[in-house]
Amino acid sequence: MEDHPNNIRLYGVIADTPEFNQIWDLAKPYIEKAIFYSDGKYSIDSVLSSLLARDMQLWGAFDDKGLCVACVTSIVKFPLKRVFFLLFIGGRDSVNWLHLIERLKCFAKEHQCDHMEGYGRPGWEKLSKPLGFKKVHTIFKFNLN
Repeated sequence: MEDHPNNIRLYGVIADTPEFNQIWDLAKPYIEKAIFYSDGKYSIDSVLSSLLARDMQLWGAFDDKGLCVACVTSIVKFPLKRVFFLLFIGGRDSVNWLHLIERLKCFAKEHQCDHMEGYGRPGWEKLSKPLGFKKVHTIFKFNLN
């Protein structure tokens, strides 16, 4: 955990702890909003199942008004790289918590990940650039149904 001048801290929430259900209940609305943009790949129930199976990680940060950001991440092992995925991030007042991405970078390094990546709406490109992220792909999709 890292302190910031506004005392916001990012916590990793382990699934089998008493705090998990309490924080999940607070995080759920933020995560649901982010899931809306997943193009039907995830549901809130599938995310919860993956969190409980410890295939994904839940993060939360609090300010004086309560939970200000919730994040779901995953570590994916490819044949040649380990990638830390920022799957879902949602919150309020991003200017107050965006610096917390640095804590996620530390976690990724601690878990021998080669890099971090995420998908997001176009507005995330502008927010993530000052944090050292760069746009590397454009996704194309063709519906087969």
